[in-house]
Amino acid sequence: MENLSQDVLWDILSRLSVKHLCQLKCVSNQWFNLISDSYFKKLYNNRSIKNPRLLLVKESTVGHPSLFGVPLSRTLYISTMDVRTGRVEKVLARDIVGKRYSFIFGHNLVCYEKFMAIAVCNPTTNEIVHLPLPSQLSISYNLGYLRATNEYKIVHLFKPANHDDGNTTVGFEIITLRDGGPVPGSWRSLVNRSLNWKIRDNAMASANVNGAVYWLIYEKIVEGRRIHYKKRIVMLGLENEQFETIEGPRDDYSTDVKSTSETEELFELRGFLCLAKYSKKSSTMTMFTLKDQQNHAWIKEYVIDMYNLGHRFRVAGYISLDDDDGNSGEIIIVRTRGRPLVYNTKTMSFKKVGRPNIGNGCYQNLYFDRFFSLGTK
Repeated sequence: MENLSQDVLWDILSRLSVKHLCQLKCVSNQWFNLISDSYFKKLYNNRSIKNPRLLLVKESTVGHPSLFGVPLSRTLYISTMDVRTGRVEKVLARDIVGKRYSFIFGHNLVCYEKFMAIAVCNPTTNEIVHLPLPSQLSISYNLGYLRATNEYKIVHLFKPANHDDGNTTVGFEIITLRDGGPVPGSWRSLVNRSLNWKIRDNAMASANVNGAVYWLIYEKIVEGRRIHYKKRIVMLGLENEQFETIEGPRDDYSTDVKSTSETEELFELRGFLCLAKYSKKSSTMTMFTLKDQQNHAWIKEYVIDMYNLGHRFRVAGYISLDDDDGNSGEIIIVRTRGRPLVYNTKTMSFKKVGRPNIGNGCYQNLYFDRFFSLGTK
């Protein structure tokens, strides 16, 4: 070790798991300083993007007490799966109290909410912290990541107090999680004077892409007795905390129809925002990428035949197969029931990964083994 340069040591260490690195930090001050260096953490996090896995979160009420047949607690099981080999690794199991939870995923963090209270779990470091209560009744939470500063920001959408009608603007507040903690004691309000997002409008999908959070919403428009919906995308830049409204793609894309035969979602595709539109009628999924955000310029990237694959699924993310991040890659599609699907963009073919029942009853999302501490260790 004494004969190796610091850069060589960092290159070797960046190939280990975070679990092993945390153990090495306890060996000596030299190891601690090497692994704690901000440059090394950035190197590790950038390399981990090339080796994503699928996060599997499952709840079990077996062995837990119940009242009138309703479980009062449950066990949360978190595992990861290699999307190429199907190998599953158990990460942690934690008992949580409560009847019902909702989950939010963001790169390598899992948030679970119950009655406005929200906890954040880092499966990589086996840490769990509880956030302060938000100020208002929740609409939803979203979790975004800033790669340059290695920070997470959790955005809370809420209904402002004393809202008498649907014309009240949606409220926003934010909390920042920094590597090593501590967790802030309160939420910060975000002013959105220029954003026309009313309580009556519906948020349909959201995504964290390249340091920004995006929402696809239906704007409810009432004209006399006629009600119709207009789609638009709202972006919040996490670094400057400014809002922007973006027009959706026009090519083969309906902007004013709320159809039950179509579903839409947002995700990241090679560093760009991607809108995936699934049509039950044609059994196809069309994907548009926002190549020029300033000019709202979209490109139709893929049209994928989903025939005979069911219609209860969503896109978990994209994995590049080229070192230069070219057009060769895999789109990960998770299903409510059945094994996840991997679509190869070069061969235009599907394959199933994992055991036949791997997706049953699981929350699934793309996962990166990132070097980030919530400050409890």
